[in-house]
Amino acid sequence: TCSSVEETSNSAHAHRELFLHFKQSGFSWVIFFSETVLVHCIQEGGNVVIRFKPVEEPRFHEDDQDLIVRVALANNCTDGFNPLYCTHGVPNDESKVQKYVDLLTSHA
Repeated sequence: TCSSVEETSNSAHAHRELFLHFKQSGFSWVIFFSETVLVHCIQEGGNVVIRFKPVEEPRFHEDDQDLIVRVALANNCTDGFNPLYCTHGVPNDESKVQKYVDLLTSHA
């Protein structure tokens, strides 16, 4: 849940992945990180802003790797409300969605 005020309570650690659901579109996304990150969510005007940064101290060695972020659409009809992607107002089968997310996770 995002807040309209920047607070530490809106921050959380994501150790490998983050699952986001946007009620307005009915879309759910999965974000994969190469390392643990601190995720911060805030509402600015009508927009939701999600910021993240590595938890580790800044790296100064040339053999250090950059943070790698991968994003995938996990479900385009999570709630059944999106008339463009949902058939007769029925959400996608959760067991099939979970199998797809598991496949994405195993190859992330």
